[in-house]
Amino acid sequence: MKSISITVKSELGFHVRPASVFVNKAKEFKSDIKIKKGEVEIDGTKLMKILFLEIEKDDNIELTVDGIDEDIAVEELAKIICSI
Repeated sequence: MKSISITVKSELGFHVRPASVFVNKAKEFKSDIKIKKGEVEIDGTKLMKILFLEIEKDDNIELTVDGIDEDIAVEELAKIICSI
């Protein structure tokens, strides 16, 4: 299992467009992908669940990936979050 804590820096937060890019990339991996904000943890392959978290600028989220391709998955997904 790989886990990384990320602070969202985008003025718009983790809105629909980057969340869609994230979900599409997440679905390419075989690992289980979770995003946690506060006490709420959701499936990182579900767009509506990500939007439900209402991730805003300066929010700290935790990305957790567990499975056979977890190393590359956590790296690539973290890049998406950091690039928005």
